[in-house]
Amino acid sequence: MFEARRSIAKPRIGRNDQEETRYEPRVFDGRIIQSDDIERIHKGVLDFQRIESISDPMCEFIEDLWPELVHKLPPKKAHG
Repeated sequence: MFEARRSIAKPRIGRNDQEETRYEPRVFDGRIIQSDDIERIHKGVLDFQRIESISDPMCEFIEDLWPELVHKLPPKKAHG
């Protein structure tokens, strides 16, 4: 089940004293996703110019965490 709670990004000191964004663990599609996995998803979305196909739960995940990246998602399908 998708959890509608927003994650809180927390800065942390990483290698070479560079700040990195950290996310609180989230429940996604029935499992817990850790900060490292969320960061990998974010990097993947940033790398794409446009996403052609994506699951509805992942769409909601991206819309919730990074609304500024919604333009990369495929258009929503009309129900009916």
